[in-house]
Amino acid sequence: MADLDGLRDRLDASTWTGLGLLGLLVFLIGVGFPYLPGTHSIPGHACIPIVVAIGGGILAALGLGFAYDLRDAQLHPRAKAPPEEGGGGPLAATPSFEIYRPGDDDAAPERPS
Repeated sequence: MADLDGLRDRLDASTWTGLGLLGLLVFLIGVGFPYLPGTHSIPGHACIPIVVAIGGGILAALGLGFAYDLRDAQLHPRAKAPPEEGGGGPLAATPSFEIYRPGDDDAAPERPS
């Protein structure tokens, strides 16, 4: 599978917006292709609009979707990732805190019936 995060981060949000709008234009050309005069004399004129519309739709969806994700990441930065297990962060190294880790020694006591 392709690394979509790496692909998304190669360009900035305005470039992805431009590619998305270009894809939308290509999609509209593909949809309107049968109505253009003189296109019936082109060999394979029945398949060309379908291929062009699909390609334009894919480019529009990727471009506008990546632009939306990048702008959202700029407006709402994500919180810092939690420390790794056993990483020895400042909270785990502090002796005054009890670190709760379910399943270590916390078996529920059996209740008498």
